[in-house]
Amino acid sequence: ASPLACPQCLRNMSWDKAGDWMGGSFGVLGCASHRFPAVWEIPIFLSRPPVGFSLALIEQGRFRESLELALATSVPKTRGSFTQRRSWARQILPDRSSSFKQALSILPKSWREFFGGRLSDPDFHRIVASARGVPHSRGTARRAPASILDLGCGTAPLAYRLSRLREHMRVISLDINFYLLYFGRRFFTTDSLYVFSDAHERFPFRSRSFGTIVCSGVSEAIRNLKPLVSECERVLNPKGFLLFKS
Repeated sequence: ASPLACPQCLRNMSWDKAGDWMGGSFGVLGCASHRFPAVWEIPIFLSRPPVGFSLALIEQGRFRESLELALATSVPKTRGSFTQRRSWARQILPDRSSSFKQALSILPKSWREFFGGRLSDPDFHRIVASARGVPHSRGTARRAPASILDLGCGTAPLAYRLSRLREHMRVISLDINFYLLYFGRRFFTTDSLYVFSDAHERFPFRSRSFGTIVCSGVSEAIRNLKPLVSECERVLNPKGFLLFKS
């Protein structure tokens, strides 16, 4: 079952699929009171414009435009005006023959060095080893997959590594930058649920959904640890593990 829940009221949400485009589904996730767009299989739980327009675009069947807009909001502002950033985003849509290097070039140099270096960082490999060592949760009928939440996942190197090291492990990758999520899903692995949300706000997950939460290398971006830790306690099961590295 999906761990997703409405971040406003924590009710379960239903999935209303609108269609597919270039290897990804588009649709609307919603409870009785709130609705959220899912763009290229990435649920969006931020309401700030122009991302909020994605909901209307999806309902109109304009899937390409909804993805383009979501990408443009996360392309670094150093790339110019929103119109210029939208042009950059258009170049790396999945129906264009953009390469890994071309998509990577849009990121600032500091971002490229950080995410590129994580795969060879000894501390990152210790995090991977710790996550692999977390025991599976046990269901009534059969052993359920271990559920891991990666907060501030970036391009999802953790999901990439774990998807190749162990079966029956479900990784939920959350970040506030849609472009990084798109990059991870397109070039690294589709074996993860990517979620576009703000870790400073209520998590869009049911309580006690995860056996492990990983928060690594993003402490500088966390404005206030208290609400984040409180939400981690809510969504972590009683015997779960929080792996935090500054």
